[in-house]
Amino acid sequence: MTAYSLIVVSDQRLEPLVVVDALDSVLEAGRADLLRTVAEKWGILADDITEAEAVACQRRLHALGLKTVVRPATELVDPPEPQFASAARADPLGFAWKARGDLVLTEWNEVAYVDLLQIDESKHVLYEDSEAQDEGRSKTVRRPGIVTKPGFVLVIGTTTHVTHTPVTQIRIRSDKFSFESTGLKLEPSGLANLKRLAHEVARHAPTALVGNSVPRTPDAPSKPEVCRTERIATARIRWKLTRAIRGL
Repeated sequence: MTAYSLIVVSDQRLEPLVVVDALDSVLEAGRADLLRTVAEKWGILADDITEAEAVACQRRLHALGLKTVVRPATELVDPPEPQFASAARADPLGFAWKARGDLVLTEWNEVAYVDLLQIDESKHVLYEDSEAQDEGRSKTVRRPGIVTKPGFVLVIGTTTHVTHTPVTQIRIRSDKFSFESTGLKLEPSGLANLKRLAHEVARHAPTALVGNSVPRTPDAPSKPEVCRTERIATARIRWKLTRAIRGL
């Protein structure tokens, strides 16, 4: 039996509880699981249901003003493994970028998706703490903990312009990239430089699906889309690449 997916095709903010109410009346998958799916999978609300279930969900969501499409799950596009660029420049012929010492030129008609994300990074650390002892004394002990900090990333998804199959997922990090290589005006912060580069890429790639987080002018205010984990970021990229490549 063919599995079907339910894909949101607009960038409007989802109201998770409202969407869960609509899906739960059809799927009966458990509200906790549905809420997690809506919160973490962005616009792919289901990817392994029957066509009848998908159509029923679509009707309920349409009544709420949420536009979706029903497609076979095989049409979902899994993003390639990310390649982290260390330098790049937007040239008239394409996006020239370097990763692991290799220089690549991606033509502008091959850029399918541009987005600016905040992907939180967590690492295990040991921190010092005081532990009470007898007779009012204390000693210093080391305890394990987790530190989380935001990481800002420009994501560029590319395809072949003939077969429209995904080729690369280019990532540019605000803290591990040579912004001098872009030839653009340098800003005081890595995030500000990343926004300026994101605008420049989107400007040269008129057919690309561009996230709302990418500024429409070089100095326009914008905020990266927040993805608390790499898994959530990958889910967003999967949704956006599917829309870009399938023309949704």
